[in-house]
Amino acid sequence: MGVFTWQGDRFLNERGEELNITLAEVPLNGSLTVLIKILPTWIPAEQRYAQISVAQLNGSYQQIFDGVTEAQALIVNNLPSDEYIVTLSRAGFESNTWVAQLNANSP
Repeated sequence: MGVFTWQGDRFLNERGEELNITLAEVPLNGSLTVLIKILPTWIPAEQRYAQISVAQLNGSYQQIFDGVTEAQALIVNNLPSDEYIVTLSRAGFESNTWVAQLNANSP
């Protein structure tokens, strides 16, 4: 490839040839961690679980995770940069939904 130096508005080598290279942005592979707390505290330990769904807002990723407990966080890795709708639910209990944003500033 040789040695290139910045000359005015471009990189040139010793023969005056431009550096002709295209840099491709590496896709962000972020992670999402969901910690849950099930209330009221009188619920027996064997019933302290919930379902979490994660759906990509502008893409095709959608996954449902059953049996998530307080003792073990849900960790989803290798998610592309985007917004995700995260829903925590359990039959007979109130559901919660929020938006998680994964980008270069919050991977």
